[in-house]
Amino acid sequence: IFPNNRKLQMEKQRKMEKLQQEMEKLQSEQEQSSENLGDRKLDESLEGDGILKKGLQDIASPYDKRSELFPTDSLRVLSSTLESDRAKHDRLTGYRVFRSMAPYIAVHRGSVMVIHIPGEVLESDLVDTVMHDIILLKTLGVKPVIVAGCRPQIRKRLLEFGVRSFFVQGNRVCDFETLKHCMSVAGHVRVDIEAKLGRGLMNAPIGTGVNAVQVISGNFVKSIPFGVRGGIDFKYTGIVQRVNAKRILSLLDQGDIVLLGHLGYSPSAHVFHCRSEEVAVKAATELQAEKLVFFHNGESVVDVSRGRDGGAVVHNLSLKVAERFGDKLMKELGETDGRVRHSDADPMTQWKRQFLDYILCAIKAVSAGVSRVHMVSRHIEGSIISELCTRDGMGIMVSYDLYDGVRKASIRDVQAIIDLIHPLEKQGILVTRPPEQIEMEIDGFFVFERDGDVLACFQIVHYEDERYQNGTFEMSCVAVSPALQREGIGNALLSYCLRKAVTQGVHNVFVLTTRSSHWFVDRGFEERPPEALPPKKYATYDHRRNPKVYFKKVEDEKHIDQEEIMWFRAQPKMNASTA
Repeated sequence: IFPNNRKLQMEKQRKMEKLQQEMEKLQSEQEQSSENLGDRKLDESLEGDGILKKGLQDIASPYDKRSELFPTDSLRVLSSTLESDRAKHDRLTGYRVFRSMAPYIAVHRGSVMVIHIPGEVLESDLVDTVMHDIILLKTLGVKPVIVAGCRPQIRKRLLEFGVRSFFVQGNRVCDFETLKHCMSVAGHVRVDIEAKLGRGLMNAPIGTGVNAVQVISGNFVKSIPFGVRGGIDFKYTGIVQRVNAKRILSLLDQGDIVLLGHLGYSPSAHVFHCRSEEVAVKAATELQAEKLVFFHNGESVVDVSRGRDGGAVVHNLSLKVAERFGDKLMKELGETDGRVRHSDADPMTQWKRQFLDYILCAIKAVSAGVSRVHMVSRHIEGSIISELCTRDGMGIMVSYDLYDGVRKASIRDVQAIIDLIHPLEKQGILVTRPPEQIEMEIDGFFVFERDGDVLACFQIVHYEDERYQNGTFEMSCVAVSPALQREGIGNALLSYCLRKAVTQGVHNVFVLTTRSSHWFVDRGFEERPPEALPPKKYATYDHRRNPKVYFKKVEDEKHIDQEEIMWFRAQPKMNASTA
């Protein structure tokens, strides 16, 4: 403790003066004593003198006592020493993990993220870990909105009180007695989550503010009655109408975590039992959240036409693919009305119905403007952090179709391609291609079309080369209409080319450019000498024009998925300038 007030200073001064007086008195007595007092008396006096001096030094330098805990007599300086292999491995492991996570942390910083926590998580052994991961995301700059489900808790409470509840088309018919139990359970769940989040970040130093987490809940969800359907009065079952987005965003900007439940409120002062999944979808939509996260039962999607041992795991479903896959699952389950609900589904025996419900929620959210919906396993520790902050991830992502409008070119697109690339050829940005050459190579061209107009194009050429597994792809003749250069079309074309390469077993893509080196470097391309080109391409390399050569190695589609998150967050302008 630093003595920073006058009272302590004066007290210290008095102690020093008193010790000084006692020391002077003892010295005076020593001088007046006779020589025949003997060595014993003199030794005692000297010993007392030493004690007084030590006390005086302790008062004058109170921090010297730390030397008793940290002795310096045994410290030595050694020359530079080598690090052991084990110490190096342990140190670099943490460093590399953090370095690999840094780009994703930067991308997610400041983004609104809606996280749905089902009741099954709250009853599992991983509930504390999940809450800690949410606090960690907040510490990294994410603005989390939590939507708490409590379906198993409601089921258990109704069973305990002998209340019979039944479902129609997967929706609970909620009478007033059932509603009271739902309200009671919702209150317990809310308090439990607030308590767990209130502990803050584990192992955080006290007083740093890192362990201070403010959780705000309230009547943010507005609902209307589900009504009478098929002759059934659903009573206090409700439909989510909207959320108070303005107020929620204000709280998030203040650094709070917002907690939403499954109960909705009406202007007529009624409370309605809603589905927490629908609350999450509505919140993500109206908050314009970058991500919506569901904790599902750990199911995976595989493509049986690819890979070995039953198929290749699919981590990313575009909106159109997810819609077709959802329709397929509905037919398998005998659901044709599009109103699948898993409210009454047993997760142990009807897991596919639950998974379908999450898929349909993801489709609804992405269709309404949410960029990405992630489904992560509620049985794996750290699944949400691994999915959002690492390249490999471990969940299922549904996203809007980045390539909607990209198609293979046909002979009728030749003139549109010429119109796109001609201005760039005049500027010397693109190599001049006669119309006859474009017609002959039209099978390698792809175009981006919107409302019948071709607004972008590029060409893929496959080269055989023994140095690269299955050869290489060249992405060339990239041209984007000036009206679309700020809409991320260049990113979409590049991503499409990379995915095309991976599906054909090609893992190296190269470009030749004179103007857009920085754009490709930002997307993971590395400069190579012209000799790295496939022999057939190197034979036609124009040394007078001297374009730079850039290669990119692509491992798998998951790699591309994670890169797209960073590319499409900022959507920087792309100048069409590849040869």
